[in-house]
Amino acid sequence: MIRDIGISCELILSSGIEAVFRSTLVKGLHTPDDCRSMAAAAGGRLRLQRFRSGETIGNVEGGVFSEEEFRAFTRMIS
Repeated sequence: MIRDIGISCELILSSGIEAVFRSTLVKGLHTPDDCRSMAAAAGGRLRLQRFRSGETIGNVEGGVFSEEEFRAFTRMIS
């Protein structure tokens, strides 16, 4: 699946269409290496969002990154 996402990113980036890629980070699912790989595949056009549980999607097994943890991820890819 990750390979397919990389191929999709390549197609979008090579199309000339202005694009920004977004990913919602979920604690227990995403690691620093994942974020570095996603940023590389997105050609530096990656915007991260922090998962929030709510009515649409309830609690997830991994949980929610703290604000400090999330900021560390965003600094890593800037």
